[in-house]
Amino acid sequence: MAPMAPMAPMAPMASMAPMAPMAFAAPGLAAGPFMPPYGDFQGVPPGGIPQPGPPSGTGGAKRKWDDPSAELGRFRGVVKSFNGTKGFGFIICEELQQQGYPQDVFLGQAQAPPMCQAGANVNFTAFLNERSQPQAKNVEII
Repeated sequence: MAPMAPMAPMAPMASMAPMAPMAFAAPGLAAGPFMPPYGDFQGVPPGGIPQPGPPSGTGGAKRKWDDPSAELGRFRGVVKSFNGTKGFGFIICEELQQQGYPQDVFLGQAQAPPMCQAGANVNFTAFLNERSQPQAKNVEII
């Protein structure tokens, strides 16, 4: 094997030209002299990646019972059970079962009419909650 040629001496580090720091700011980190604000690189718009949901400043996520697109309509049913101490109950609704919602309709205490008890006939608006299960609001005893 042939001997290797001697290497040229390296210049001391102080004589090298300084390199620009390469750092990226992640969402939630403040931009500084060495960190560009998030969105100034790779085509990400200023302010970061858009998130689904209501516009900022609306007080948080839209509640499902306020969302007209989550409503299933007005129905008639029978209160299967209601426990005021626990704060919830259920309504049996054959019409919703025929539409493909086999579970009973959840009835929260805030939506329950006064004197609500098992066996009461009720009219209510059904909507799909965060679990995509039917829940009652605007409940009236008939």
